[in-house]
Amino acid sequence: MVNTRILSRWPLVRSANPEEMLESLNALYRPSEVRSLRVSSEGSHYELRGFAGPGFSIGYIRSDMGVSISGAAQSAYHLNLGLSGELLSARGDERVRNTATRAVVYNPGDRQTLLPTTAPAETLGIRLSRDLVETELAGLLGRDVSAGPRFDFSLDLTSDDSAGLRFM
Repeated sequence: MVNTRILSRWPLVRSANPEEMLESLNALYRPSEVRSLRVSSEGSHYELRGFAGPGFSIGYIRSDMGVSISGAAQSAYHLNLGLSGELLSARGDERVRNTATRAVVYNPGDRQTLLPTTAPAETLGIRLSRDLVETELAGLLGRDVSAGPRFDFSLDLTSDDSAGLRFM
């Protein structure tokens, strides 16, 4: 069952206005640039809750708006955890249905597309700067990291390896 109170202490927007939602997404995930790919259906309601800190952003997104992400996405990792509904996520030529049991990871430089296939979809979106990931990885390994890690696009949340993410 989805915890509908995720990030409830940090409301950013609750609106039927797609432009207001897009403006709030861009403010939260800055310096990444979020653009609408498809006009949402009549009667759509959007919700965004979240916060940002040095090198990261995290947000609960409830929306049926399709988006592309570019700009500073070149210097950040994006992890999208489906909470309810379904998003068709694209990374280059790869396609994955992002659901509550399958997350997606975008590496720095990946072209990102997110299209809800059920309306609305609820997602937990996390942006981590490349510098933050490389610094933390170097600390864990006890040595410098010459190149940042590259992650597989699709992350099966039902496997034992991803058990920690299921309980976020």
